[in-house]
Amino acid sequence: MSRRILITSFTFPPQKNGVSHVVEAHATGLARLGYDITVATGLESARVEAIEEGVKVRQFATWGNGRYIHGGYGGDIRGYQEFVASFSGDLIICHCWQIWSTDLAVEVFDRVRCPKVLVSHGVSARRLRKSLSGLLSWLEWKPYVSKMPTMVRKFDHVVLLAERSDSRAFYDRWLMDRIGYHKYSAIPNGVHLNRFAAAMGRVEEFRAKHGIREKQMLLYVANYDPQKNQKMAIEAFIKAALPEAMLVLVGSEINHYARSIQSLAHEAGAIARQVIFLEKQTIEDIAAAYCAADLFLCSSKWEIQPLMILEAMASRKPFVCTDVGCVRDMPGGIIVRNLTEMVRAVRDLMANEPRRHLLAKQGRAAVDERYTWEKVVQQYAAMIEKLCNDRDTGQR
Repeated sequence: MSRRILITSFTFPPQKNGVSHVVEAHATGLARLGYDITVATGLESARVEAIEEGVKVRQFATWGNGRYIHGGYGGDIRGYQEFVASFSGDLIICHCWQIWSTDLAVEVFDRVRCPKVLVSHGVSARRLRKSLSGLLSWLEWKPYVSKMPTMVRKFDHVVLLAERSDSRAFYDRWLMDRIGYHKYSAIPNGVHLNRFAAAMGRVEEFRAKHGIREKQMLLYVANYDPQKNQKMAIEAFIKAALPEAMLVLVGSEINHYARSIQSLAHEAGAIARQVIFLEKQTIEDIAAAYCAADLFLCSSKWEIQPLMILEAMASRKPFVCTDVGCVRDMPGGIIVRNLTEMVRAVRDLMANEPRRHLLAKQGRAAVDERYTWEKVVQQYAAMIEKLCNDRDTGQR
């Protein structure tokens, strides 16, 4: 009989964000290996009972987080906690700190006998932004941060995205080392290579549709958001002064922030015609955009291990990225610390095709070696089997 696994997450398809994508990849990948998977998630979009690969989905009208004053939990808290507490399967996997789906589950873990795993996507509560709102947010999260040592001990294992440890960007690992919690491992995010193999045949179609054709193309794929900082990417493109190039920005929807940076491009005059804002693209369209690009830009202010960089590597595109998360450890691109360095890197790479090809080759080789979802899910399966076998033999 296959092992029964419960995965909890505040987000799941059809919602479009990085965590949703990761949880879906974990759930479907484990289901293909024969595991009986149920996902407990929120009810922020259309009701979903199952997805194509046979993963069962249970949704709850629950919300909230542990932020002081502007946080708190609401909705069907009791229903969600009773569902978790009554789970009689083999293992529970919770995704993310700082969110109701994990925080509320932890409160009832004493009633659950199977092993519990936390997949940490990073801890933003310890990030102190240089602004009044950033300071207030940091202070509001302090009570939650003080509870994290107790919370982490409720888990039998923690999965980190990288081996790095510091008190800000990689607070999760730093905290566990500090309190002597050593039951963790590093398993990265992954990428679906078949997406890009299928998209190669749509490159000319994508370029023709958006008026790019033979021009050089720079790409940034991320939801339009101040933390993703598309503003810096536009500024770098303008200052790089590439008259025969186009910058394509792809986000989920054109929102207030997107409109504000559209104004920035228009203020630059004629170059506004070289900046394209796209929204509501299909997965296939986004893959075609990666394959059509010559260079990938990422000017984000905070990441841990961004999927967009992995996707650039998988599609054989070199990248220029701000020094966030563990991107410095990922081959295939150039890391920059500020706007001036980004402008210089963009100019140099766009004028140096052999170097772009070399970086692209290095990035794709790294993906083939360790960043495919198939290899990532196999690591999760090995972890699950060890935890379940240790439980069965009394070695927890």
